[in-house]
Amino acid sequence: MIRVLLAVNLFSIVEMGAWVSVLLYMFDRGGPTLAGLISVTQLLPAVLLAPVLGSLGDRLPRGVALSLGYFLEAVCLTLLSVTMFTQAPAAVVAIAATLASLVISFTRPVHYSALPMLSHSPTELVRANSVTGLAEGVGLFAGPTIAGLVVAASGFWQFPAMCVALMLVACGLTQRLGLGHPVAEDDDDAADGVLAGLRMIVHAPAILALLSLAGLTYVLAGSTEILGIAFASHVLNGGADTSGVIVGADGIGFIIGSIIAAGVALRARLAPVMVVTMALAGIPLLLMAFARSLPVAVALLTVSALSVALSAVAGRTLLQRATAPSMLARVFAVQESMMALGLAVGAMVSPVLVAWRGADGSYVPLGLALAVVALLTWPALRTLDRDAIYRPDVLTTMRLVPFLAAMPVPNLDRLSRDAHWIDFPPGSIITHQGDHDSTFYIVEEGQLSVTINSQRAQATLGPGDSFGPGDTLGPGDSFDEIALLHDNPRPATITTLTTSRLLRIERTAFETALAIPHVRALDGLLSDDELEARIVAALTREPQTINQIQRHLTVTRSALQPTLDSLTERGIITQVDGTYSPHFGTRHHTAQPALDGV
Repeated sequence: MIRVLLAVNLFSIVEMGAWVSVLLYMFDRGGPTLAGLISVTQLLPAVLLAPVLGSLGDRLPRGVALSLGYFLEAVCLTLLSVTMFTQAPAAVVAIAATLASLVISFTRPVHYSALPMLSHSPTELVRANSVTGLAEGVGLFAGPTIAGLVVAASGFWQFPAMCVALMLVACGLTQRLGLGHPVAEDDDDAADGVLAGLRMIVHAPAILALLSLAGLTYVLAGSTEILGIAFASHVLNGGADTSGVIVGADGIGFIIGSIIAAGVALRARLAPVMVVTMALAGIPLLLMAFARSLPVAVALLTVSALSVALSAVAGRTLLQRATAPSMLARVFAVQESMMALGLAVGAMVSPVLVAWRGADGSYVPLGLALAVVALLTWPALRTLDRDAIYRPDVLTTMRLVPFLAAMPVPNLDRLSRDAHWIDFPPGSIITHQGDHDSTFYIVEEGQLSVTINSQRAQATLGPGDSFGPGDTLGPGDSFDEIALLHDNPRPATITTLTTSRLLRIERTAFETALAIPHVRALDGLLSDDELEARIVAALTREPQTINQIQRHLTVTRSALQPTLDSLTERGIITQVDGTYSPHFGTRHHTAQPALDGV
């Protein structure tokens, strides 16, 4: 996760800095009209092709796709630097910038859809989203500011050349992430590619409303960049360095907003956060009409961007809660299209706004639009918020069970929707030995007894935990996990000793959660080979090196290494930098259990 977040920090600086360097290049050649026109022409292909690129991202392993995106960005930036250095015609420079924008449309959705696969808890996912927002804020500030300083000191081509090195570093950071294919191989809808993602959004107006609101923020971004350059030039009488500071002011707000958002986005209901913060973002833009100094303008734009950052993190988290993992890259790719469309629209309207209202008053219509659209989308966002998966009490309890805690966050979130709390008085029989059932239980409160007919018998009631007759179960214990997979007889009779609260999970709910995507590591847990099952069961508790596995299982290295190699080759576990962990991807078959003695 740390390597991915470091890479996206570099990516954000490069994205915004290269974008501003192109705008400054075009502004120098033809003023705001040429800058706006070139912005539109380089963004339109991204509007059309982002869903296609997102579908491609779904078909590649997420780690490979992310590293590939950063490498291709380095190639495109090399071309951009060369065209600027040779003072090629504006159209040629625009082509190079367009290619860079297309690669961004591929890379960013892959990053966002990879975060749930890398996260180990909902809190970690929210924080990763916040750090990504922080990275965007750093990029919004550092990218334009550095680009303005470099352009003012050395010329236009040097900054894209610097960005090439940064993208190669990002490519190196995202090597060997161990992330597999997110789409089930037998998923017919996934085979439809782009159409599957678009069909889902068309039939989910609430998601469409969320994406539309996000798109409006990019209209703001696309216009404020050119407006910022015009404001710096016409109102503040500054040059490229002043323009870089004005455009980069948004980044300060995004940095602060992303830090605050780490706590805000953990709320159970996110729609109010989105609507209120987006409406508040418009107020500073209205006040820009009265700004006549650089500090005041920077302060107003910072406050507006802070509010937008809060709304963006809340919206991104809500989208991840409400969307199936196998569709995430495509949905984010559609958002990428709306982002490119918003930037293009903003670039088109910005010269019109400058001509109509002047460089200072041109912010006013944008501020009004933010408030109005935020209020109009409230009903749809409230519906999406209500249907989204977020049950923190259930998630906390489920993560007490090792094999559930090892599941990817989206799958665990989906499972939490169908789990049920049940309260039992003392003396209640939960399960009868020998009965067939499909229910798994986790103890939240109370004490339960274990009764087995044969005093010499042992019952495996939880992953790796054997209970004998007379044993008691308490908070954090679980029993009958095999019922989630097979219709085997209950190994023991479980009776409550005190008032108890249990979390009940049905087999159908478990299978539904695993289908998005299926958990390939279960093939190892259910293997006929006892050593394979013991290895995977140990790794579901925590990733381990071969030495740790050897000590934990008390097995010789000569017996362990071939089994680890076999599990790795079959995609059941992964090995990164000498550490093994269970692989969550497409599951191909189900074998019989071999969990005894784990």
